[in-house]
Amino acid sequence: MISTTMISDGQVHIRGYDILRLDRDRNGGGVCMYIRNSLPYHYRSDLVREDLESISVEIRKPNSCSFIISTIYRLPSATVDIFTKIESLLSNVDNEDKELYLLGDLNCNLLDTTNFAAKKLASIMEIYQLIQVIDKPTRITESSASLLDVCITSAPDKIV
Repeated sequence: MISTTMISDGQVHIRGYDILRLDRDRNGGGVCMYIRNSLPYHYRSDLVREDLESISVEIRKPNSCSFIISTIYRLPSATVDIFTKIESLLSNVDNEDKELYLLGDLNCNLLDTTNFAAKKLASIMEIYQLIQVIDKPTRITESSASLLDVCITSAPDKIV
């Protein structure tokens, strides 16, 4: 457990899984990650920035190359500067030459190619040769369809 608020780990416990949490404040929000407790993992505090809602772990399976899983949440009101912080995380993982799986809600519509935030993220993904594997809208209303959630990876061939 990284931190807690009014909701205890017991209230959100899933049998067979560890929970890692980074709660924002008493009013809610933050990120969490469930990891099957039989998987050997290591919390990567060195990849977590204080000014970014994120959690990163390294999965270290026997007889396999280790890989990084990160989850990130970007508030809808966050400025585009947050992508510089995300790029810092990506750069650190890239320097280790490990596979990356970045999951989360970045609140920028990747289907809108005119959106500055989406362009910035696409540029960063191109630099680090990352692929967004979700290509359909993840938020659909009566009047719009947007792709706000990400599953970005350096190893798209390993995702089924």
